[in-house]
Amino acid sequence: MICKVTHFSRKARSDAYSIERVYRDVRSALPRDVDVKRVECKFASKGVWRRVADTIRARRMAGEVNHVLGEAHYLTLLLPRRGRILTVHDCVFIDDSRGLRKWIFLAFWLWMPVKRCDVVVAISEKTKSDVCRLTGCCQNKVVVIPNPVSTEFRYSEKPFDSARPTVLQVGTRYNKNVMRLIEAVKGLGVRVLFIGNVTKAQEHALVGYGVEWEQRSNLADAEVACAYRESDIVTFVSCSEGFGLPIVEAQATGRPVLTSDRSPMREVAGGGARLVDPGDVGSIRRAIIELIENPETRNELVRKGRENVARFQAMRVAEQYAELYRSVSASVERTS
Repeated sequence: MICKVTHFSRKARSDAYSIERVYRDVRSALPRDVDVKRVECKFASKGVWRRVADTIRARRMAGEVNHVLGEAHYLTLLLPRRGRILTVHDCVFIDDSRGLRKWIFLAFWLWMPVKRCDVVVAISEKTKSDVCRLTGCCQNKVVVIPNPVSTEFRYSEKPFDSARPTVLQVGTRYNKNVMRLIEAVKGLGVRVLFIGNVTKAQEHALVGYGVEWEQRSNLADAEVACAYRESDIVTFVSCSEGFGLPIVEAQATGRPVLTSDRSPMREVAGGGARLVDPGDVGSIRRAIIELIENPETRNELVRKGRENVARFQAMRVAEQYAELYRSVSASVERTS
């Protein structure tokens, strides 16, 4: 019996593509008994009427099992009563909001969508905990399925450039803790390669501290993978995340990773990363110096990282989604 699923995704953006890449990899690895149709929003998530139009369109294009993949959570509001699944990637957007904006996000992007769905997928235990804390929903309603690592990210040996190491920083948004990273690398003779657009404040700090840097944005998946291969160290010292896919991508490429000693980054790293206090510039700096100066530490982290990556292979993650889709489809059949 074929399980028919409709994936509803946000309007593609040039500055954010991790959700699209994650579910592209999931779809490519799903077993043959799961047939997925993808529906992309016609409009970016801006303005009331555009969102309403996409929500009505989602209702018209709904199928047997309907899965909203993230960000455009409001699409769940008019979907058929049964067979609704929502993925929540993180709750940072609510915790960092204030006043009326926070209550609008909480109501229309989390509380109501979670209440109306049969199952909520969280990409980490941290996200699951946040969803339950903010909505009061039952723990049993939320299942944890991690993000897969793309096959674009393959092990690639590279001699470590101890004279001028390239530090890869994925992301430049406020939660990525870039300003502390910049301060931590001043005077270390490293080159920082950013994936994402550097802000004016970040550029000012880079110039002020005399840090060599480069930014790349609007990259295809192959270009992102190439940036990992160019790097000597990958940093991901975020203050808050829903998962932390760059950790696993770096491990798959065979690069030593430096990340935050906070959930979910600590759990995602699985022992294959140097953990730091993201709020302490000195902690970040000492760790970078250790990775530059100590090849034994680098090699051990790379070894553990390659072992950890097995947990996030697309086939394993896709099978978890397939089991979920079969279960929800069977529930729809029983109640129809």
